[in-house]
Amino acid sequence: MHRFADSHGPTGHAPRLVACAVCLVIAAWLGGCSFDKSGFPYNGQNDNNGNQNQNQNQNTATCGNDVREVPEPCDGADLAGQTCQTQGFDGGTLACLGDCTGLDTSQCTGTGPVCGDGLREGAEACDGADLGGQTCQSEGFYGGTLACAPDCSALETTACIGTCGDGIVDVPEACDGADLSGRSCQSEGFYGGTLACLPDCSGLQTAACTGTCGDGATNGPEACDGADLGGRTCQSEGFYSGTLACLPDCSGFQVAACSGTCGDGVINGPEDCDGASLGGATCADLGCLSGTLTCAANCTFDPTGCQAGHDEDSDGIDDNCDNCPTYANAGQADTDSDGLGDACEAPGDGALFTHIQVFDPMLSTAASWTVVGGTWTYGGDVVSGSRVGTGGNYLHATSIPNVDYSVEATFHYVQAPPSGNNWVAVVFAWSQPGVNLYAYECVYEREAKVVSVYRTTGGEWIGIAQASVSTTVVDAQWHRLRVYRDGNVVRCEYTDQTGASGTAQITGTDVAANMSGLIGLRVYNEHTVFRSFVTYQ
Repeated sequence: MHRFADSHGPTGHAPRLVACAVCLVIAAWLGGCSFDKSGFPYNGQNDNNGNQNQNQNQNTATCGNDVREVPEPCDGADLAGQTCQTQGFDGGTLACLGDCTGLDTSQCTGTGPVCGDGLREGAEACDGADLGGQTCQSEGFYGGTLACAPDCSALETTACIGTCGDGIVDVPEACDGADLSGRSCQSEGFYGGTLACLPDCSGLQTAACTGTCGDGATNGPEACDGADLGGRTCQSEGFYSGTLACLPDCSGFQVAACSGTCGDGVINGPEDCDGASLGGATCADLGCLSGTLTCAANCTFDPTGCQAGHDEDSDGIDDNCDNCPTYANAGQADTDSDGLGDACEAPGDGALFTHIQVFDPMLSTAASWTVVGGTWTYGGDVVSGSRVGTGGNYLHATSIPNVDYSVEATFHYVQAPPSGNNWVAVVFAWSQPGVNLYAYECVYEREAKVVSVYRTTGGEWIGIAQASVSTTVVDAQWHRLRVYRDGNVVRCEYTDQTGASGTAQITGTDVAANMSGLIGLRVYNEHTVFRSFVTYQ
């Protein structure tokens, strides 16, 4: 055997090729030649540019040292456990190619692997129907039919169907790439953002979705979220105390731990009342004379049932709840807190009277009156009285005892007076109509502009006190007569819309002893419209 040295050293290529060529020539003459490659690195397979895949610095494999080193498939006697039989032959001796690039089957016996015989042998990946137990599923697909390539070199998956990454949702995928089966962040319970598919197609990726019930922040359509109640409390929800919470679906508030609210039928918090529960209150507690008190929807008292539906003095306070219904006093001042307003207390003696005994705005109590002479028409917020030539009386059913009291009437005129003497009066202490043991009246004579006290015994009226009134009042403006009985003093007082006034007064033991009896109205040769009638005690 002849060995040729490489005169250019281990890195020179051309001398090696020449040496090999010379070897081939000599081989024909001498009958054999071998080329010593022990000084060369494993050449391997060249790439398209003729460069070796492994350079000298990267490849330390040495062909010929009987040790199989990467990337050698074999080296000398080291065949990696392969035999002729493993390569599909019947027997024989398997060897390694001299350049360590592959197995040498030339000394094997039998026909060897035959592609197409239906038997997967040797290096065959498959052969016909023999797929080595592989299926479309084992190859990462969801179904279909696996086949073998015609040259038996590989499995053919063209008839397999469905795999993660093909962009089409197949069973059992939840999604595949951009194909989310119509799902979105919103369909997954979020309020915005971008939904994606997990790399293995097993589920949806919500990392880029934003806002959802349970994230502890109130957003989207949420009323609240967890502990984030947006500043709301039991109090803001109409309760008086307790701890507000958020519903699990964030749609609203949970008030189970709140307590006390208008409508629960129990008076609590700032409530005046609650439903049928009035706490024992009545119309009298609202300063009203009568009626039925109820509770409003906002748990405050509803005074409607206590009211008369009328406001005689136009001060915004209903007559039945006005502590002075004929004197405008919107503030309802009551210095001595006796229930009677300051505006209608006795002048100079605020403690003389404590309540209104009778108040008639001439609306609906005609049955309380009796006509004793003259013509009287009750209703329409007034009572009209007229009598020409003599006097006519309209007496109330109430009888005044011999105590301190006051009787008042407000009126105006609708036409000029008849000729002759004429007056309008408030009657008090009339012992018995028809018998006329005694009776008194507080009188205003509009033509003479005089206020007087008259007394009758046996049917003849006699003036016993009088005072002139300086006034510019006209007939249509209001005029008021009020008589006060205070012990043994009786005052007859006149006031009108212009602020003018006048008082006639009587005293004595007779006054103190004879001031009980009926009360009412009187006209004498006059046409008068009375607007209200009041008695205080």
